[in-house]
Amino acid sequence: MDWIAGILRDKIAQGKLLPGTKLSEEEICATLAISRNTLRTAFTALESERIVTRYPNRGVFVA
Repeated sequence: MDWIAGILRDKIAQGKLLPGTKLSEEEICATLAISRNTLRTAFTALESERIVTRYPNRGVFVA
């Protein structure tokens, strides 16, 4: 889980994922060959760092 959060954190820091970008669970899971539960755990870690924002019924977005 930490490595997934690290990958997303790096992409955001490098400007590859801009603020307001919706993070697609399906795309990320397929690209990294991980489960949705694992990704959601990484999202929770990033949300606690205020790197992403989760909106109920809308998704997760880069803060």
